[in-house]
Amino acid sequence: MSKTSRANKSSFPGRYAGELATPIYEPVAGSVGGLGGSKAEAERRAFEQRLLKMDQLFDWYSINPGEPDAWMYLAVRLASEHVPGMQVRHKRRGRKRTWKDGLGIELIRDVDALRQSKKMNYEQAIKELQKNKDKWRTYTYSNLITRDREARRVEQRRRRLAEQLMASPLSQAMGSVFGAGLTDENSSD
Repeated sequence: MSKTSRANKSSFPGRYAGELATPIYEPVAGSVGGLGGSKAEAERRAFEQRLLKMDQLFDWYSINPGEPDAWMYLAVRLASEHVPGMQVRHKRRGRKRTWKDGLGIELIRDVDALRQSKKMNYEQAIKELQKNKDKWRTYTYSNLITRDREARRVEQRRRRLAEQLMASPLSQAMGSVFGAGLTDENSSD
């Protein structure tokens, strides 16, 4: 692609609108239909058109041109948008997560179901799950043991908090305000 054809194509289509999206067309000196004059005059006319568009550029980026550092703010905004080395990209560091949210609860359910049906301890149940269930094959035995323990702790903590909430005076008051018993003590059975 030649230098002249590259200048006419926007590298950032759709980013700007109106006059900011329209290139400045300045006839080359000496061409047919041109305004005449020298190349210096053509450069001066192009420069004047750029100056007219600068106010629109300040408006586009919501920068007050009267501020003391307005030109610096505009330069930073333009560089941040158009210069790859000035752009901030947020990238997660480290290994991609393989253990998705909610898998712990599923693991507990599967382990408990196996323990009830086959009368085995949780380590045997996890070993059985890893061998026979496609969902758990991708994880190592030690990983599943750890994840099961973590999920049981989280579940235990959640239950404890729920019990504390049910026993709190606030939940008692809320139950009486809304006419619903939030604890077993409020039921008439």
